[in-house]
Amino acid sequence: MNRSSRLQKQAGRWGTQGIGLLGGGGGGGVAFAEGAARAIGDLETIVQTANQSYSLLWRPYPTPVARFELRSGDHWQAEATKDRSEFQVTDPIFAYDTDYWISQAFYIDIANSTDTNFATISQGHQTPDGGDITTASPNFEITFRPSDGQMRITTRYSAEDPLTVSGAATIQYFSVIARKKWHYLVNRLRFSKTAALAQLESWFNGVRVVNNAAASIGYVDVVGPYWKWGYYRSAATYTGIVYHANMEVGTASLAARIAAPTSIIAGLF
Repeated sequence: MNRSSRLQKQAGRWGTQGIGLLGGGGGGGVAFAEGAARAIGDLETIVQTANQSYSLLWRPYPTPVARFELRSGDHWQAEATKDRSEFQVTDPIFAYDTDYWISQAFYIDIANSTDTNFATISQGHQTPDGGDITTASPNFEITFRPSDGQMRITTRYSAEDPLTVSGAATIQYFSVIARKKWHYLVNRLRFSKTAALAQLESWFNGVRVVNNAAASIGYVDVVGPYWKWGYYRSAATYTGIVYHANMEVGTASLAARIAAPTSIIAGLF
């Protein structure tokens, strides 16, 4: 198969199936509307944004890239203290005690240097049971702090049932990273209701940075967590942009992506 054919096949897989487009996305991307159901590769998702024409732009070809932008006041629904532009995965949902692989590339264009809050760029989010709080912090998240450029991989666990407070955070890895540059992250993770059975391995830009066989990732819920990615932050007045490319989530090994990430062709728009 020649290069042109491969790119055409990729564009079909990462196409714009589903409903919900906004006009005027521009810049080579299609603007997705808030609440729209979108098929992104093998992932079924729901769009969660402030429903502006710039909020979430998607371009499937030649590389599947999503552009998430937040400006002052870009709240999702009634979240007056949060700004959000994300995909929420509705299928698959993470099963407990099962190994999942997640491969992603991200590019951060957030120039602000005074915001000390961490922005979330991807997360494994709790599916609350009846009686649980609905605002629990994620079991697993990748975050970025604009003030100093620090990226963190953080996990949480709690055996409390029903859950009344977020589990204690464990910082599995942190590093100051370059802005306006593509970074590659591969994770093998296992959520569990039993702290000692959860596992996490993480490779950042080809180097293993986490190897934890008792990683404490999970809450005691009937249904496991779900995946989200994009750009989520405490309400702020500045504009920030995060790009994500080649997002893959599943039970099949993605170890090959560690040393050889999927290429990004003309990634910015």
